[in-house]
Amino acid sequence: MRRKLTFFLIILFLFPFQIHPRLKFIGPNPYFSYTHFPQDSRFFYPNSSIFFLSYRYPGWMGNLDDPFRSPSALYVNTEESVEENFNGTRAKASFNGSWFNAELVSAPYVYDFKGFRIIPLIGGEFDSFSLDAKGNAIAHSYEGSYWLVPFSSKVSQKNYKGNIGFLLSTSIKEFPMGFIFNYSRMEEGSPSGFIQYTQNGREIRMNRYTWGWSASSGCQKIFGTSTNIDAFWQDSYTDTRRDQLDFVFGMDFKDHKIGIRYRNLKIHGDYFSYSKTLDKYLPSDKSEKTQINVIRPYAVFSIKDFGSTKIFGVSVIELDLLKERPVGKGGKEFLNSYNERKLTGEFLPFAHFDLERGFLRFGTGVSFGYKWYDYTDIWGRQKVYQQSTPYFDWEMSWEQSSYGREISLISFSEMDTELLLERRMDTTLRLEIWRMLTYYRTKRFYGKNIYDGEVYNFFQTAERLNTLKEDWLGGTIGILLGKKISVGIFMDIPVFYKKSVSTEVKGKTSEYFKGFRDFQPAVREPLKFWIMVVLK
Repeated sequence: MRRKLTFFLIILFLFPFQIHPRLKFIGPNPYFSYTHFPQDSRFFYPNSSIFFLSYRYPGWMGNLDDPFRSPSALYVNTEESVEENFNGTRAKASFNGSWFNAELVSAPYVYDFKGFRIIPLIGGEFDSFSLDAKGNAIAHSYEGSYWLVPFSSKVSQKNYKGNIGFLLSTSIKEFPMGFIFNYSRMEEGSPSGFIQYTQNGREIRMNRYTWGWSASSGCQKIFGTSTNIDAFWQDSYTDTRRDQLDFVFGMDFKDHKIGIRYRNLKIHGDYFSYSKTLDKYLPSDKSEKTQINVIRPYAVFSIKDFGSTKIFGVSVIELDLLKERPVGKGGKEFLNSYNERKLTGEFLPFAHFDLERGFLRFGTGVSFGYKWYDYTDIWGRQKVYQQSTPYFDWEMSWEQSSYGREISLISFSEMDTELLLERRMDTTLRLEIWRMLTYYRTKRFYGKNIYDGEVYNFFQTAERLNTLKEDWLGGTIGILLGKKISVGIFMDIPVFYKKSVSTEVKGKTSEYFKGFRDFQPAVREPLKFWIMVVLK
Protein backbone atom coordinates (compact mmCIF):
# COMPACT_ATOMS: atom_id res chain seq x y z
CA MET A 1 0.00 0.00 0.00
CA ARG A 2 1.40 3.37 -1.00
CA ARG A 3 2.35 5.50 1.96
CA LYS A 4 0.81 8.97 2.03
CA LEU A 5 2.21 11.66 4.24
CA THR A 6 -0.11 14.39 5.46
CA PHE A 7 1.75 17.19 7.17
CA PHE A 8 -0.05 20.14 8.72
CA LEU A 9 1.97 23.18 9.69
CA ILE A 10 -0.43 25.59 11.35
CA ILE A 11 0.86 28.87 12.70
CA LEU A 12 -2.41 29.67 14.39
CA PHE A 13 -3.38 32.34 16.84
CA LEU A 14 -5.57 31.05 19.67
CA PHE A 15 -7.63 33.48 21.72
CA PRO A 16 -6.56 33.67 25.38
CA PHE A 17 -10.09 33.19 26.68
CA GLN A 18 -10.86 30.13 24.54
CA ILE A 19 -12.94 32.15 22.11
CA HIS A 20 -12.95 30.43 18.73
CA PRO A 21 -15.26 29.38 15.89
CA ARG A 22 -17.11 26.24 16.97
CA LEU A 23 -18.55 24.94 13.71
CA LYS A 24 -15.02 24.18 12.53
CA PHE A 25 -14.58 21.57 15.27
CA ILE A 26 -17.65 19.44 14.44
CA GLY A 27 -16.72 18.75 10.79
CA PRO A 28 -16.65 18.25 7.90
CA ASN A 29 -12.82 18.56 8.12
CA PRO A 30 -11.75 15.52 10.23
CA TYR A 31 -8.38 17.09 11.10
CA PHE A 32 -10.22 19.73 13.14
CA SER A 33 -12.91 17.46 14.59
CA TYR A 34 -11.11 14.22 15.56
CA THR A 35 -10.11 15.46 19.04
CA HIS A 36 -13.83 15.85 19.86
CA PHE A 37 -15.15 13.01 17.71
CA PRO A 38 -12.40 10.35 17.39
CA GLN A 39 -14.58 8.32 15.01
CA ASP A 40 -13.82 10.98 12.37
CA SER A 41 -10.29 9.56 12.14
CA ARG A 42 -11.73 7.04 9.65
CA PHE A 43 -11.46 9.83 7.06
CA PHE A 44 -7.66 10.10 7.48
CA TYR A 45 -5.46 8.83 4.66
CA PRO A 46 -4.24 5.26 5.43
CA ASN A 47 -0.63 5.05 6.62
CA SER A 48 -0.44 8.83 6.90
CA SER A 49 1.09 11.15 9.50
CA ILE A 50 -0.46 14.29 10.95
CA PHE A 51 1.31 17.18 12.65
CA PHE A 52 -0.09 20.45 13.99
CA LEU A 53 2.08 23.36 15.06
CA SER A 54 0.37 26.40 16.53
CA TYR A 55 1.36 29.53 18.35
CA ARG A 56 -0.29 32.41 20.17
CA TYR A 57 1.07 35.68 21.50
CA PRO A 58 -1.33 37.29 23.98
CA GLY A 59 -0.39 39.78 26.67
CA TRP A 60 0.58 39.02 30.26
CA MET A 61 0.10 41.03 33.47
CA GLY A 62 3.00 39.23 35.16
CA ASN A 63 1.17 36.91 37.57
CA LEU A 64 3.15 33.69 38.06
CA ASP A 65 0.23 31.62 39.36
CA ASP A 66 -2.37 32.44 36.70
CA PRO A 67 -1.28 33.90 33.33
CA PHE A 68 -4.79 35.28 32.70
CA ARG A 69 -4.99 37.08 36.04
CA SER A 70 -5.13 40.85 36.41
CA PRO A 71 -5.29 42.82 39.68
CA SER A 72 -8.90 43.86 39.07
CA ALA A 73 -11.50 44.32 36.33
CA LEU A 74 -10.15 47.85 35.76
CA TYR A 75 -6.80 46.56 34.49
CA VAL A 76 -6.98 45.91 30.75
CA ASN A 77 -3.62 46.88 29.18
CA THR A 78 -0.60 44.57 29.09
CA GLU A 79 1.42 46.98 26.96
CA GLU A 80 1.56 50.74 27.33
CA SER A 81 3.81 53.72 26.72
CA VAL A 82 3.52 56.76 28.98
CA GLU A 83 4.72 60.31 28.43
CA GLU A 84 3.51 62.87 30.96
CA ASN A 85 4.31 66.41 32.04
CA PHE A 86 3.69 67.73 35.56
CA ASN A 87 4.60 71.39 36.10
CA GLY A 88 7.45 71.15 33.61
CA THR A 89 8.65 67.73 34.83
CA ARG A 90 8.52 65.42 31.78
CA ALA A 91 8.93 61.66 31.90
CA LYS A 92 8.64 58.64 29.62
CA ALA A 93 7.95 55.09 30.79
CA SER A 94 6.73 51.86 29.25
CA PHE A 95 5.76 48.34 30.18
CA ASN A 96 5.30 45.31 27.97
CA GLY A 97 3.89 41.99 29.15
CA SER A 98 4.12 39.21 26.56
CA TRP A 99 3.23 35.53 26.58
CA PHE A 100 4.52 33.30 23.78
CA ASN A 101 2.87 29.88 23.51
CA ALA A 102 3.84 27.18 20.99
CA GLU A 103 2.17 23.78 20.80
CA LEU A 104 2.81 20.63 18.78
CA VAL A 105 0.09 18.00 18.32
CA SER A 106 0.93 14.97 16.21
CA ALA A 107 -0.34 11.58 15.10
CA PRO A 108 2.95 10.17 13.77
CA TYR A 109 1.44 7.17 12.00
CA VAL A 110 -2.05 5.97 11.08
CA TYR A 111 -2.01 2.18 11.39
CA ASP A 112 -4.83 -0.15 10.28
CA PHE A 113 -5.08 -3.66 11.75
CA LYS A 114 -7.99 -6.10 11.29
CA GLY A 115 -10.69 -3.44 11.11
CA PHE A 116 -9.19 -1.21 13.80
CA ARG A 117 -7.46 2.12 13.22
CA ILE A 118 -4.68 2.71 15.78
CA ILE A 119 -3.05 6.14 16.01
CA PRO A 120 -0.39 7.18 18.56
CA LEU A 121 -0.74 10.74 19.86
CA ILE A 122 2.34 12.72 20.85
CA GLY A 123 2.58 16.41 21.64
CA GLY A 124 4.29 19.15 23.54
CA GLU A 125 3.77 22.74 24.62
CA PHE A 126 6.08 25.59 25.54
CA ASP A 127 5.23 28.86 27.31
CA SER A 128 7.55 31.83 27.65
CA PHE A 129 6.41 34.75 29.81
CA SER A 130 8.12 38.12 30.06
CA LEU A 131 7.16 41.43 31.68
CA ASP A 132 9.46 44.42 31.19
CA ALA A 133 8.84 47.82 32.73
CA LYS A 134 11.28 50.72 32.51
CA GLY A 135 11.58 54.47 32.24
CA ASN A 136 10.98 57.33 34.64
CA ALA A 137 8.09 57.60 37.05
CA ILE A 138 7.03 61.04 38.25
CA ALA A 139 6.87 61.29 42.04
CA HIS A 140 5.23 64.12 43.92
CA SER A 141 4.85 65.29 47.49
CA TYR A 142 1.84 66.74 49.27
CA GLU A 143 3.60 70.12 49.14
CA GLY A 144 3.38 70.09 45.33
CA SER A 145 6.98 69.31 44.38
CA TYR A 146 7.78 66.83 41.55
CA TRP A 147 10.84 64.71 40.73
CA LEU A 148 11.81 61.72 38.57
CA VAL A 149 12.29 58.12 39.74
CA PRO A 150 14.31 56.15 37.14
CA PHE A 151 13.37 52.46 37.29
CA SER A 152 13.73 49.12 35.51
CA SER A 153 11.92 45.87 36.29
CA LYS A 154 11.65 42.42 34.72
CA VAL A 155 9.88 39.13 35.47
CA SER A 156 10.15 36.03 33.29
CA GLN A 157 9.30 32.34 33.39
CA LYS A 158 9.24 29.33 31.06
CA ASN A 159 6.87 26.35 31.32
CA TYR A 160 6.99 22.98 29.59
CA LYS A 161 4.34 20.37 28.83
CA GLY A 162 4.43 16.97 27.16
CA ASN A 163 1.67 14.53 26.35
CA ILE A 164 1.32 10.99 25.01
CA GLY A 165 -1.68 8.84 24.20
CA PHE A 166 -3.46 6.88 21.51
CA LEU A 167 -6.62 6.90 19.41
CA LEU A 168 -8.50 3.69 18.59
CA SER A 169 -11.39 3.65 16.12
CA THR A 170 -13.48 1.02 14.37
CA SER A 171 -17.01 0.34 13.11
CA ILE A 172 -19.50 -2.07 14.61
CA LYS A 173 -22.08 -2.88 11.96
CA GLU A 174 -22.85 0.60 10.56
CA PHE A 175 -21.86 2.59 13.62
CA PRO A 176 -18.38 4.22 13.52
CA MET A 177 -16.89 4.77 16.95
CA GLY A 178 -13.63 5.95 18.44
CA PHE A 179 -11.78 6.31 21.73
CA ILE A 180 -8.94 8.59 22.87
CA PHE A 181 -6.71 8.19 25.90
CA ASN A 182 -4.23 10.98 26.56
CA TYR A 183 -1.86 11.78 29.44
CA SER A 184 -0.04 15.10 29.81
CA ARG A 185 2.46 16.49 32.30
CA MET A 186 3.26 20.19 32.78
CA GLU A 187 6.10 21.61 34.86
CA GLU A 188 6.86 25.24 35.56
CA GLY A 189 10.37 26.57 35.30
CA SER A 190 11.83 28.70 38.07
CA PRO A 191 10.97 32.38 37.56
CA SER A 192 13.57 35.12 37.51
CA GLY A 193 13.37 38.85 37.86
CA PHE A 194 14.53 42.03 39.52
CA ILE A 195 13.64 45.65 40.11
CA GLN A 196 15.97 48.61 40.44
CA TYR A 197 15.15 52.27 40.97
CA THR A 198 16.64 55.44 42.39
CA GLN A 199 15.27 56.76 45.68
CA ASN A 200 16.63 59.96 47.28
CA GLY A 201 19.75 59.68 45.12
CA ARG A 202 20.37 56.08 46.21
CA GLU A 203 20.31 53.15 43.77
CA ILE A 204 18.12 50.28 45.02
CA ARG A 205 18.15 46.82 43.40
CA MET A 206 16.22 43.75 44.58
CA ASN A 207 15.60 40.26 43.21
CA ARG A 208 11.92 40.83 43.90
CA TYR A 209 9.08 40.25 41.45
CA THR A 210 6.38 42.72 40.45
CA TRP A 211 3.19 42.41 38.40
CA GLY A 212 0.22 44.46 37.23
CA TRP A 213 2.07 47.55 36.01
CA SER A 214 -0.30 50.38 35.11
CA ALA A 215 -0.18 54.04 34.22
CA SER A 216 -3.81 54.61 35.19
CA SER A 217 -3.59 53.74 38.89
CA GLY A 218 -0.56 55.51 40.30
CA CYS A 219 0.15 54.90 43.98
CA GLN A 220 3.06 54.31 46.35
CA LYS A 221 3.28 50.52 46.61
CA ILE A 222 6.57 50.06 44.73
CA PHE A 223 8.63 53.23 45.08
CA GLY A 224 7.57 54.23 48.59
CA THR A 225 6.19 57.55 47.39
CA SER A 226 3.21 58.53 45.27
CA THR A 227 3.98 58.19 41.54
CA ASN A 228 2.09 58.32 38.25
CA ILE A 229 2.92 54.67 37.43
CA ASP A 230 2.82 51.75 39.82
CA ALA A 231 2.52 47.97 40.21
CA PHE A 232 2.12 45.29 42.88
CA TRP A 233 4.69 43.23 44.72
CA GLN A 234 4.57 39.50 44.02
CA ASP A 235 6.03 38.27 47.29
CA SER A 236 4.74 34.70 46.93
CA TYR A 237 4.03 32.24 44.15
CA THR A 238 3.53 28.51 43.62
CA ASP A 239 5.78 26.25 41.56
CA THR A 240 3.26 23.80 40.09
CA ARG A 241 3.26 20.39 38.43
CA ARG A 242 0.16 19.25 36.58
CA ASP A 243 -0.86 15.73 35.62
CA GLN A 244 -3.87 15.41 33.33
CA LEU A 245 -5.78 12.39 32.01
CA ASP A 246 -8.29 12.71 29.17
CA PHE A 247 -10.73 10.04 27.99
CA VAL A 248 -12.86 10.75 24.90
CA PHE A 249 -15.46 8.46 23.34
CA GLY A 250 -17.48 9.17 20.20
CA MET A 251 -19.97 7.39 17.94
CA ASP A 252 -22.02 8.12 14.83
CA PHE A 253 -25.68 7.19 14.36
CA LYS A 254 -26.57 7.96 10.74
CA ASP A 255 -26.66 11.79 10.66
CA HIS A 256 -26.09 12.14 14.41
CA LYS A 257 -22.78 12.32 16.27
CA ILE A 258 -22.28 11.92 20.01
CA GLY A 259 -19.23 12.30 22.19
CA ILE A 260 -18.26 12.38 25.84
CA ARG A 261 -15.08 13.60 27.52
CA TYR A 262 -13.84 12.92 31.04
CA ARG A 263 -10.88 14.89 32.34
CA ASN A 264 -8.99 14.44 35.59
CA LEU A 265 -6.45 17.13 36.44
CA LYS A 266 -4.20 17.00 39.52
CA ILE A 267 -2.11 20.05 40.42
CA HIS A 268 0.58 20.16 43.09
CA GLY A 269 2.06 23.55 43.89
CA ASP A 270 5.01 24.31 46.16
CA TYR A 271 4.82 27.68 47.92
CA PHE A 272 7.70 30.16 47.67
CA SER A 273 7.85 33.48 49.54
CA TYR A 274 10.20 36.44 49.39
CA SER A 275 12.75 37.03 52.16
CA LYS A 276 13.75 40.69 52.53
CA THR A 277 16.75 39.67 54.63
CA LEU A 278 18.22 37.28 52.03
CA ASP A 279 16.73 39.06 49.00
CA LYS A 280 15.48 35.82 47.45
CA TYR A 281 12.47 33.52 47.35
CA LEU A 282 12.51 30.61 49.79
CA PRO A 283 10.46 27.39 49.72
CA SER A 284 7.75 26.99 52.35
CA ASP A 285 6.79 23.96 54.43
CA LYS A 286 3.31 24.25 52.93
CA SER A 287 2.19 23.33 49.44
CA GLU A 288 -1.10 23.24 47.59
CA LYS A 289 -3.08 20.34 46.18
CA THR A 290 -5.84 20.83 43.59
CA GLN A 291 -8.02 18.27 41.85
CA ILE A 292 -10.35 19.07 38.95
CA ASN A 293 -12.83 16.66 37.34
CA VAL A 294 -14.71 17.50 34.15
CA ILE A 295 -17.51 15.51 32.52
CA ARG A 296 -18.73 16.80 29.16
CA PRO A 297 -21.28 14.95 26.97
CA TYR A 298 -22.07 16.59 23.62
CA ALA A 299 -23.86 15.80 20.38
CA VAL A 300 -24.44 16.99 16.83
CA PHE A 301 -27.81 15.93 15.47
CA SER A 302 -29.92 16.44 12.37
CA ILE A 303 -33.15 18.39 12.86
CA LYS A 304 -34.67 18.85 9.39
CA ASP A 305 -33.75 18.69 5.69
CA PHE A 306 -35.06 21.15 3.11
CA GLY A 307 -33.47 19.92 -0.12
CA SER A 308 -29.91 21.20 -0.19
CA THR A 309 -30.46 22.98 3.12
CA LYS A 310 -30.00 21.03 6.34
CA ILE A 311 -30.74 22.15 9.89
CA PHE A 312 -28.52 20.73 12.64
CA GLY A 313 -28.15 21.28 16.34
CA VAL A 314 -25.17 21.11 18.69
CA SER A 315 -25.78 20.48 22.39
CA VAL A 316 -23.25 20.42 25.22
CA ILE A 317 -23.58 19.78 28.95
CA GLU A 318 -20.58 20.16 31.25
CA LEU A 319 -20.02 19.54 34.95
CA ASP A 320 -16.83 20.90 36.57
CA LEU A 321 -15.77 19.93 40.10
CA LEU A 322 -12.77 21.58 41.79
CA LYS A 323 -11.26 21.07 45.24
CA GLU A 324 -8.18 22.93 46.50
CA ARG A 325 -6.48 22.24 49.83
CA PRO A 326 -3.16 23.22 51.48
CA VAL A 327 -0.75 20.41 52.34
CA GLY A 328 1.89 20.33 55.08
CA LYS A 329 5.06 18.34 55.63
CA GLY A 330 4.80 14.64 54.87
CA GLY A 331 1.78 15.18 52.61
CA LYS A 332 -0.63 15.83 55.49
CA GLU A 333 -3.66 17.74 54.21
CA PHE A 334 -5.03 20.71 56.14
CA LEU A 335 -8.72 20.92 56.98
CA ASN A 336 -9.48 24.18 55.21
CA SER A 337 -10.32 23.98 51.50
CA TYR A 338 -11.78 25.79 48.50
CA ASN A 339 -14.60 24.00 46.65
CA GLU A 340 -16.12 24.95 43.32
CA ARG A 341 -18.90 23.37 41.27
CA LYS A 342 -20.09 24.54 37.86
CA LEU A 343 -22.83 23.28 35.54
CA THR A 344 -23.04 24.56 31.96
CA GLY A 345 -25.48 23.84 29.15
CA GLU A 346 -25.27 25.01 25.56
CA PHE A 347 -27.41 24.70 22.44
CA LEU A 348 -26.31 25.89 18.99
CA PRO A 349 -28.69 25.34 16.04
CA PHE A 350 -27.20 26.02 12.62
CA ALA A 351 -28.13 25.79 8.95
CA HIS A 352 -25.92 24.05 6.38
CA PHE A 353 -26.35 24.99 2.70
CA ASP A 354 -24.78 22.78 0.02
CA LEU A 355 -23.54 25.05 -2.76
CA GLU A 356 -22.39 24.11 -6.25
CA ARG A 357 -18.75 24.66 -5.27
CA GLY A 358 -18.77 24.38 -1.50
CA PHE A 359 -20.96 25.06 1.49
CA LEU A 360 -22.25 27.85 3.70
CA ARG A 361 -23.17 27.54 7.39
CA PHE A 362 -24.46 29.93 9.98
CA GLY A 363 -25.91 29.54 13.45
CA THR A 364 -26.73 31.31 16.68
CA GLY A 365 -26.51 29.60 20.04
CA VAL A 366 -26.86 30.28 23.73
CA SER A 367 -25.00 28.97 26.77
CA PHE A 368 -26.13 29.11 30.39
CA GLY A 369 -23.87 28.41 33.35
CA TYR A 370 -24.29 28.29 37.11
CA LYS A 371 -21.31 28.18 39.49
CA TRP A 372 -21.27 27.98 43.26
CA TYR A 373 -18.23 27.93 45.53
CA ASP A 374 -17.20 28.11 49.17
CA TYR A 375 -14.16 28.40 51.42
CA THR A 376 -14.59 25.97 54.32
CA ASP A 377 -12.74 24.90 57.46
CA ILE A 378 -13.21 22.49 60.37
CA TRP A 379 -13.60 24.04 63.84
CA GLY A 380 -13.77 21.32 66.41
CA ARG A 381 -15.96 18.75 64.71
CA GLN A 382 -18.02 21.25 62.77
CA LYS A 383 -17.61 22.30 59.16
CA VAL A 384 -17.79 26.09 58.88
CA TYR A 385 -17.25 28.81 56.30
CA GLN A 386 -13.93 30.63 56.44
CA GLN A 387 -14.31 34.14 57.83
CA SER A 388 -13.85 37.01 55.40
CA THR A 389 -14.03 40.80 54.98
CA PRO A 390 -14.41 42.69 51.67
CA TYR A 391 -12.76 45.83 50.35
CA PHE A 392 -15.31 48.63 50.17
CA ASP A 393 -13.93 49.54 46.76
CA TRP A 394 -13.39 47.80 43.44
CA GLU A 395 -12.69 44.11 44.05
CA MET A 396 -9.06 43.05 43.87
CA SER A 397 -8.22 39.60 42.54
CA TRP A 398 -6.82 38.41 45.89
CA GLU A 399 -9.95 39.33 47.84
CA GLN A 400 -11.49 36.22 49.43
CA SER A 401 -15.15 35.79 50.32
CA SER A 402 -16.74 33.01 52.39
CA TYR A 403 -18.97 31.65 49.64
CA GLY A 404 -20.71 32.80 46.48
CA ARG A 405 -22.49 31.97 43.26
CA GLU A 406 -22.28 33.06 39.63
CA ILE A 407 -24.67 33.02 36.68
CA SER A 408 -23.34 33.29 33.13
CA LEU A 409 -25.23 33.80 29.88
CA ILE A 410 -23.42 33.68 26.54
CA SER A 411 -24.77 34.26 23.05
CA PHE A 412 -22.61 33.12 20.14
CA SER A 413 -23.23 33.68 16.42
CA GLU A 414 -21.05 32.36 13.61
CA MET A 415 -20.92 32.05 9.84
CA ASP A 416 -18.37 30.04 7.86
CA THR A 417 -18.07 29.07 4.21
CA GLU A 418 -15.75 27.26 1.83
CA LEU A 419 -15.95 27.98 -1.92
CA LEU A 420 -13.94 26.33 -4.71
CA LEU A 421 -12.66 29.21 -6.85
CA GLU A 422 -10.90 27.18 -9.57
CA ARG A 423 -10.39 23.44 -10.15
CA ARG A 424 -6.90 23.21 -11.71
CA MET A 425 -5.17 23.99 -8.38
CA ASP A 426 -8.19 23.25 -6.15
CA THR A 427 -8.11 26.87 -5.01
CA THR A 428 -10.62 27.24 -2.19
CA LEU A 429 -11.68 30.31 -0.22
CA ARG A 430 -12.45 29.92 3.49
CA LEU A 431 -14.18 32.64 5.49
CA GLU A 432 -15.28 32.74 9.14
CA ILE A 433 -17.02 35.57 11.00
CA TRP A 434 -18.20 35.32 14.60
CA ARG A 435 -19.60 37.47 17.39
CA MET A 436 -20.01 36.66 21.07
CA LEU A 437 -21.94 38.49 23.80
CA THR A 438 -21.35 37.49 27.43
CA TYR A 439 -22.97 38.40 30.72
CA TYR A 440 -21.67 37.34 34.15
CA ARG A 441 -23.44 38.09 37.44
CA THR A 442 -21.44 37.12 40.53
CA LYS A 443 -22.60 37.45 44.12
CA ARG A 444 -20.16 37.01 47.02
CA PHE A 445 -20.90 36.75 50.74
CA TYR A 446 -18.65 37.71 53.67
CA GLY A 447 -18.97 37.16 57.39
CA LYS A 448 -17.76 35.57 60.61
CA ASN A 449 -18.58 32.54 62.74
CA ILE A 450 -20.23 33.12 66.12
CA TYR A 451 -20.41 30.40 68.80
CA ASP A 452 -23.76 30.12 70.57
CA GLY A 453 -22.56 27.68 73.23
CA GLU A 454 -23.27 24.58 71.14
CA VAL A 455 -22.43 25.23 67.48
CA TYR A 456 -20.89 27.91 65.29
CA ASN A 457 -23.32 29.97 63.21
CA PHE A 458 -22.24 32.00 60.21
CA PHE A 459 -23.14 35.68 60.57
CA GLN A 460 -23.10 37.56 57.27
CA THR A 461 -21.49 41.00 57.50
CA ALA A 462 -21.34 42.05 53.82
CA GLU A 463 -22.13 41.03 50.26
CA ARG A 464 -20.79 42.05 46.86
CA LEU A 465 -22.49 41.98 43.46
CA ASN A 466 -20.29 42.06 40.33
CA THR A 467 -21.50 42.21 36.73
CA LEU A 468 -19.47 41.87 33.55
CA LYS A 469 -20.73 42.43 30.00
CA GLU A 470 -18.52 41.72 26.98
CA ASP A 471 -18.87 42.05 23.22
CA TRP A 472 -16.39 40.19 20.97
CA LEU A 473 -16.15 40.30 17.16
CA GLY A 474 -13.63 38.44 15.01
CA GLY A 475 -13.07 36.18 12.04
CA THR A 476 -10.70 34.52 9.61
CA ILE A 477 -10.14 34.71 5.85
CA GLY A 478 -7.91 32.34 3.91
CA ILE A 479 -7.05 30.54 0.69
CA LEU A 480 -6.25 26.83 0.21
CA LEU A 481 -4.69 25.63 -3.03
CA GLY A 482 -2.74 22.71 -4.49
CA LYS A 483 -3.30 19.01 -5.17
CA LYS A 484 -0.34 16.83 -4.16
CA ILE A 485 0.90 19.64 -1.96
CA SER A 486 -1.88 21.77 -0.50
CA VAL A 487 -1.08 25.10 1.10
CA GLY A 488 -3.45 27.24 3.12
CA ILE A 489 -2.69 30.86 4.01
CA PHE A 490 -5.06 32.44 6.53
CA MET A 491 -5.42 35.78 8.25
CA ASP A 492 -7.24 36.27 11.56
CA ILE A 493 -8.77 39.73 11.41
CA PRO A 494 -8.29 41.93 14.51
CA VAL A 495 -10.59 40.98 17.37
CA PHE A 496 -12.67 43.94 18.47
CA TYR A 497 -13.69 43.95 22.12
CA LYS A 498 -15.86 46.05 24.39
CA LYS A 499 -16.75 45.52 28.03
CA SER A 500 -18.51 47.16 30.94
CA VAL A 501 -18.12 46.21 34.60
CA SER A 502 -19.90 47.14 37.80
CA THR A 503 -19.56 46.30 41.47
CA GLU A 504 -21.68 47.00 44.52
CA VAL A 505 -20.64 46.03 48.04
CA LYS A 506 -22.89 46.48 51.07
CA GLY A 507 -22.02 46.13 54.73
CA LYS A 508 -24.45 45.47 57.55
CA THR A 509 -23.69 48.93 58.91
CA SER A 510 -23.29 52.09 56.84
CA GLU A 511 -20.35 50.81 54.77
CA TYR A 512 -21.17 50.92 51.07
CA PHE A 513 -19.47 51.26 47.68
CA LYS A 514 -20.80 51.23 44.13
CA GLY A 515 -18.86 51.58 40.90
CA PHE A 516 -19.42 51.31 37.16
CA ARG A 517 -16.97 51.48 34.27
CA ASP A 518 -17.78 51.37 30.56
CA PHE A 519 -14.64 50.79 28.49
CA GLN A 520 -14.21 52.11 24.96
CA PRO A 521 -14.16 49.58 22.07
CA ALA A 522 -10.65 48.48 21.25
CA VAL A 523 -8.69 45.90 19.29
CA ARG A 524 -8.24 43.11 21.81
CA GLU A 525 -5.93 41.06 19.57
CA PRO A 526 -4.00 42.31 16.50
CA LEU A 527 -3.83 40.91 12.99
CA LYS A 528 -2.56 37.32 12.87
CA PHE A 529 -1.60 34.89 10.11
CA TRP A 530 -1.51 31.10 10.03
CA ILE A 531 -0.38 28.57 7.45
CA MET A 532 -1.49 25.03 6.67
CA VAL A 533 0.58 22.66 4.49
CA VAL A 534 -0.68 19.22 3.38
CA LEU A 535 1.69 16.72 1.71
CA LYS A 536 -0.16 13.66 0.37
